[in-house]
Amino acid sequence: MSILQEHLEELEQTYYEGDRTRAFRHAAFQISTDFALSDSQVIELTSIDGPGDLEIDGWYVDDERQTVILFQSKGGASRVNEASVSKFWMAPENLLDETRVQQSQRQAISDLSVQVNDRLELDYTLELVLAANGGFATSASNFAASRTAAERTLKLLDNSVVTCKCTLNLLNFPDLERRWEEYRARPTGARINVEIETKPNWIYEIDQPPARSVHITLSAREVVRIFENPDHGYRLFASNPRGPLANAKVNKRIEDTVNDPVARHNFHLLNNGLSATCETFEVNGGTLNVRDLQIVNGCQTTVTLSKKARREHLDEILVNMKLAVADFNLAEQIAIASNSQSALKVRDYTAFEKQQRDLQEQFGRLTQPWYYELKQGYWRFVLTDSEKARFRTGNRKRHIEVQPLAQAALAFGGNPSDALDKVRYVFEEIRSTEERDTYEQAFPRNIKAAQLLLP
Repeated sequence: MSILQEHLEELEQTYYEGDRTRAFRHAAFQISTDFALSDSQVIELTSIDGPGDLEIDGWYVDDERQTVILFQSKGGASRVNEASVSKFWMAPENLLDETRVQQSQRQAISDLSVQVNDRLELDYTLELVLAANGGFATSASNFAASRTAAERTLKLLDNSVVTCKCTLNLLNFPDLERRWEEYRARPTGARINVEIETKPNWIYEIDQPPARSVHITLSAREVVRIFENPDHGYRLFASNPRGPLANAKVNKRIEDTVNDPVARHNFHLLNNGLSATCETFEVNGGTLNVRDLQIVNGCQTTVTLSKKARREHLDEILVNMKLAVADFNLAEQIAIASNSQSALKVRDYTAFEKQQRDLQEQFGRLTQPWYYELKQGYWRFVLTDSEKARFRTGNRKRHIEVQPLAQAALAFGGNPSDALDKVRYVFEEIRSTEERDTYEQAFPRNIKAAQLLLP
């Protein structure tokens, strides 16, 4: 059973008296709004579902993104056909039709009609999301594919006409599972949105489908400023396969370079720089506005600049950064490919393994929670004392790293010699879908965190 399926069962029992259809609607809407809403807010905003709802089962106004989300859910097992998708596509017209709104005899629909009308006057985008547990017929998917980013002309309540951007997104169950997994892999807390200042001629944008990206050269002072922001810190590296490495040779080389009066002027030529991902970015002269910044390679560089470079030299040091608009899968590929300056060890690949992230969550949900460290350096450098407190009882800490756990599991499972001599093969075989025998000896597919505590 997937983590999303477990969540659906929890929603059924907690809020919906065993009604899976409404639980599916709840989870799908939460995912569609990018997890911006609490459970109580989801319940409130999907209460519009019912007779006279004009094909709208939920709605959300995202003023930060200047977007209105209209949502519909199909919780049954049948595939949704083109006619149903086409009917949902007409929801905005119906919502702005005074006669239809009155016929609905729903105050909630009347209130929503005014909200949508007012936001469209302010040039908001419309985002239509239809989630279907049973998936979609091919004709339905084709219909949506031609409307992923359309310019749409709508008549407002005062009969004036407005042209707005309108998208139509179809989400089947695997899509929802993927987005749920991406959400769980994100850093905790608010997204990291930053303004990066540099010179206009030091920014080079590349609009090469399917991945939009930009190359930028910036001062070390900008890098340090972003990292030392108390709302950022080590959260910048949550998508990096490892945390800071205390005694890495590369850290000493970086320190020597930035403190050398000649070499520091060539730092951008000697250092691999930063590789980063984001949800979106905009270039405005010498300013780069970035939404949801993650540094997937460059943790050692960033931390060493902050801790070891003299403050008066930061403006003399330049750092290159590659920034790409990337989903979870592309971000993972960039992280693996770019971590070469201090090469990834085989155990670092556990950070990309879905089963390992599931186990980390399970360990954290035990009656006495354990911190299962997948990324090197996180317990020592990243977790705060208050975050560590839930994993302590008196002086005893409940903290385990992935390699000792793999060794214990191999030995307990009847392979003590492999536990002693071949534990590295456990992690090497994560990278190969064909050869996972040793990995699955330590971590069988259905293994649970509570079972792994036994050894």
